[in-house]
Amino acid sequence: MIVKRANAEDVGKIIFDKDIIALLEDDDNKITEVPKGAQYIGCYVNNEIKGFVMYEWNNNLYYTHICMLKGYRGVMSLNFARKALEFRECNVLYTNVDESLRHVCCFAVNFGFKLWLTQKGVIKKDGKKLDLRTYRLEV
Repeated sequence: MIVKRANAEDVGKIIFDKDIIALLEDDDNKITEVPKGAQYIGCYVNNEIKGFVMYEWNNNLYYTHICMLKGYRGVMSLNFARKALEFRECNVLYTNVDESLRHVCCFAVNFGFKLWLTQKGVIKKDGKKLDLRTYRLEV
């Protein structure tokens, strides 16, 4: 596994994977391009991207998100996320996860994030209102 900065083309290979995009999109937000203004760190195996960590500033908070292809989740994603921390710009990180993504909530908690805020019913997926959970990690 090699951890290094990733370009938009490589990140797009992950974001637009049918399983990943289904997790990322909701009824009100469809993804048509790789979000600009973020820093992307890629997880490469045999010179092919298998996942990425995104870092971005939003409202004076530093957010992170991880996306990994199905066959590379679990131990590899934990190891990758730890190595990707070397690229962060500050020591307090936040991540948003909608309540339907229980495996992502578990990953965040296993990584050391603590639930910081819950916004009730602010996400809509398949016509159903869901809570948005914000987790916080001090590195």
